[in-house]
Amino acid sequence: MNLTDFGEKILRSRQNTGLTQEELALRIGVTPQAVSRWERNQSMPDILLFSDLCRVLNVSADWLLDTVQGSITGEYDSRAQEEIFENLNRCNEPLEILVGIGLVDTWKNECCVAWIAEQRRLLSLEGFLLPIVRIRDDCRLRDREFMITAFRHVLHDEDIETVDENT
Repeated sequence: MNLTDFGEKILRSRQNTGLTQEELALRIGVTPQAVSRWERNQSMPDILLFSDLCRVLNVSADWLLDTVQGSITGEYDSRAQEEIFENLNRCNEPLEILVGIGLVDTWKNECCVAWIAEQRRLLSLEGFLLPIVRIRDDCRLRDREFMITAFRHVLHDEDIETVDENT
């Protein structure tokens, strides 16, 4: 992969989608300065960001990484290539908030989604990144249970006793 081509590809793709550096940064959970450094070939995005970066820019990872015939290693090292593809596939799973049926109405209004977006913005100003958050109901959970997962690992699991406007 040619680092010079990589930065140029991100720049062209971002411009083709009509996004500013700040808009791209907010959509994938990084700072605008990080996007600028990528485009100027001063740094590379974290591997965990590739899936979201490709989705937002509407490009394939193969194109962005400049792979040839499926090979992304200098010498065709199948073991290293398999590990890289496995890690890229793991990037497809964002942070998830799973809710039981009794909590579905809590997420129907847009204030919760707006709250998450605002937290992402505030954290980015401090240099912290909040990944993409997927919210979905899960019939396997108890009525007022919610669970936060990342990469299919449970980070937090809790039952809420009462549901009100502050839940």
